[in-house]
Amino acid sequence: MRRTSTHYKLAFTLVELLVVIAIIGMLIGLLLPAVQSAREAGRRMQCSNNLKQFALAMHNYHDVHQTFPAGRQGPLCMHCGATITTSDHSHNWSAFFYALPYVEQTALYQIHDMMVSENNGRASRVYPNPADMAANPAYLSLFTEAVPIFACPSDGEASQLTAQAFDDDYLPTRKGSYSTCRGDSHYSLHRARYIGGIFRGIFVSREETGIASILDGTSNTAFLSEQVCGGQSTNYVTGTDGRLKGSIVLSTRETIVDNPTVCLNTKNGKQVNGTSFHHNRGAFRFDGRMASGGFTTILPPNSPSCGGYNPPNVPYPTYTSNNYYFSGILSPTSNHSGGVNVARADGSITFVSDSVDYNGGTAPAPRNETDPSPYGVWGAFGSRSGGEARTL
Repeated sequence: MRRTSTHYKLAFTLVELLVVIAIIGMLIGLLLPAVQSAREAGRRMQCSNNLKQFALAMHNYHDVHQTFPAGRQGPLCMHCGATITTSDHSHNWSAFFYALPYVEQTALYQIHDMMVSENNGRASRVYPNPADMAANPAYLSLFTEAVPIFACPSDGEASQLTAQAFDDDYLPTRKGSYSTCRGDSHYSLHRARYIGGIFRGIFVSREETGIASILDGTSNTAFLSEQVCGGQSTNYVTGTDGRLKGSIVLSTRETIVDNPTVCLNTKNGKQVNGTSFHHNRGAFRFDGRMASGGFTTILPPNSPSCGGYNPPNVPYPTYTSNNYYFSGILSPTSNHSGGVNVARADGSITFVSDSVDYNGGTAPAPRNETDPSPYGVWGAFGSRSGGEARTL
């Protein structure tokens, strides 16, 4: 008996093949945005976790010292027996630096102590200096060692080890994605209150504050936030390239004090119009000066940042009406869609939308620490003792 076999021939026409390819392409097109969205959600969660860890570290510091670290402070050259001057930069260390022992980075913190004791205090600077490195190359690790908690994964610039220009020195340094709240006033000047500076936020320049000073309540007061990193490396300073995030517009001058929308209106899409810029937001991870490591709640998140203004009666000779280091509008920024992560003073994390109420931003800057904020819910969130009824 002859056995028969059946052969099945599979064949596709060209049209069928093209249809299959088109369907696969559509599926990939639908899948990629979902994958990218999931990845960004993970990065945003990690960024939020970094803020949470820093907030807890600040509270652990408070448990030990009964205050939070100052927004900007230093050892004041305590080993060199000389009067400190502003050029020493030894009083510019941020609150994040003093939190190092509470985020398992005691070894880095101790390098700073070694710098001070071995080099007569002069080496205590927030950015690396060739003379310091010549004295002891081990100092460089304080500035170059990668510490993941300082870098938001959504900001690729933050994780880069780049050469920064400062005082014509180009040495590698790590950046910092996070900043401390300086309140809702332009007048957070870098010296003490006696020359006119007021401090409406929790983190004060060269002055420590504690929980007792947060009269509005810790759950109603901003503590820490994000900033997209700029930098003083050559790819930032070769021209006024109009970068919005990581940059400060220097052409607004004193007009922003009476009307912050002057700063807001420098934004043109994703660019900023201005005659000059400084790209130092987060450029040095331990720099506590406002331009590098502070934020204000004047304009909404992801708004432009603009150079500050000092009252004309301030006697300090280096002050100008365009002082971007110590005052100004410094908006928190992020690469997350629609807003920024912010830590409250109670240690909780919230996501603040770019559309948060700021009352239009046309009111003059507050000049007293206990006045209600003129900048809506967002401004009230930044003041620690404004007594505002509205909360975020």
